[in-house]
Amino acid sequence: MALKENYEEIAGFPKIDNQFHGPTLFIAGDLSDFIPLDEHDGIYKIFPNASITYINDAGHWLHADNPKEFVRVTTEFLNS
Repeated sequence: MALKENYEEIAGFPKIDNQFHGPTLFIAGDLSDFIPLDEHDGIYKIFPNASITYINDAGHWLHADNPKEFVRVTTEFLNS
Protein backbone atom coordinates (compact mmCIF):
# COMPACT_ATOMS: atom_id res chain seq x y z
CA MET A 1 0.00 0.00 0.00
CA ALA A 2 2.81 2.46 0.88
CA LEU A 3 4.53 1.82 -2.45
CA LYS A 4 1.33 2.47 -4.37
CA GLU A 5 0.62 5.68 -2.46
CA ASN A 6 4.16 7.03 -3.03
CA TYR A 7 4.75 5.69 -6.53
CA GLU A 8 5.15 9.10 -8.21
CA GLU A 9 7.87 10.17 -5.79
CA ILE A 10 9.65 6.82 -5.90
CA ALA A 11 9.52 6.46 -9.69
CA GLY A 12 10.25 10.09 -10.53
CA PHE A 13 13.63 11.61 -11.24
CA PRO A 14 15.52 12.19 -7.96
CA LYS A 15 15.84 15.69 -6.58
CA ILE A 16 19.59 16.33 -6.30
CA ASP A 17 21.13 19.73 -5.70
CA ASN A 18 24.76 18.83 -6.49
CA GLN A 19 26.38 18.51 -9.90
CA PHE A 20 29.10 16.29 -11.30
CA HIS A 21 31.05 18.03 -14.05
CA GLY A 22 33.14 15.10 -15.24
CA PRO A 23 32.35 13.13 -18.36
CA THR A 24 29.45 10.77 -17.77
CA LEU A 25 27.89 8.21 -20.10
CA PHE A 26 24.27 7.13 -19.91
CA ILE A 27 23.44 4.17 -22.13
CA ALA A 28 19.92 2.91 -22.74
CA GLY A 29 18.30 0.48 -25.10
CA ASP A 30 15.92 2.03 -27.59
CA LEU A 31 13.32 -0.61 -26.65
CA SER A 32 13.47 0.34 -22.96
CA ASP A 33 11.76 3.20 -21.18
CA PHE A 34 14.58 3.37 -18.62
CA ILE A 35 15.85 6.81 -19.79
CA PRO A 36 12.85 8.55 -21.36
CA LEU A 37 13.43 11.66 -23.45
CA ASP A 38 11.56 13.83 -20.97
CA GLU A 39 14.20 13.09 -18.30
CA HIS A 40 17.17 14.33 -20.35
CA ASP A 41 16.92 17.85 -18.87
CA GLY A 42 17.09 16.39 -15.37
CA ILE A 43 20.16 14.36 -16.28
CA TYR A 44 21.94 17.36 -17.80
CA LYS A 45 21.10 19.47 -14.74
CA ILE A 46 23.02 17.05 -12.51
CA PHE A 47 25.58 15.87 -15.10
CA PRO A 48 26.23 18.89 -17.38
CA ASN A 49 28.84 16.97 -19.41
CA ALA A 50 26.75 13.84 -19.86
CA SER A 51 26.46 11.87 -23.05
CA ILE A 52 23.21 9.96 -23.53
CA THR A 53 23.34 7.14 -26.06
CA TYR A 54 20.63 4.73 -27.16
CA ILE A 55 21.53 1.30 -28.49
CA ASN A 56 19.27 -0.01 -31.25
CA ASP A 57 17.36 -3.26 -30.83
CA ALA A 58 18.08 -3.39 -27.11
CA GLY A 59 15.87 -3.31 -24.04
CA HIS A 60 16.81 -2.83 -20.40
CA TRP A 61 19.50 -5.52 -20.65
CA LEU A 62 21.25 -3.76 -23.50
CA HIS A 63 24.61 -5.37 -22.72
CA ALA A 64 23.00 -8.77 -23.38
CA ASP A 65 20.67 -7.69 -26.20
CA ASN A 66 23.36 -5.99 -28.30
CA PRO A 67 26.74 -6.71 -26.67
CA LYS A 68 28.92 -5.63 -29.59
CA GLU A 69 27.31 -2.19 -29.75
CA PHE A 70 27.44 -1.88 -25.95
CA VAL A 71 31.18 -2.61 -25.96
CA ARG A 72 31.75 -0.23 -28.89
CA VAL A 73 29.87 2.67 -27.25
CA THR A 74 31.51 2.09 -23.86
CA THR A 75 35.02 1.73 -25.32
CA GLU A 76 34.59 4.84 -27.46
CA PHE A 77 33.53 6.83 -24.39
CA LEU A 78 36.40 5.52 -22.23
CA ASN A 79 38.94 6.30 -24.95
CA SER A 80 37.70 9.85 -25.51
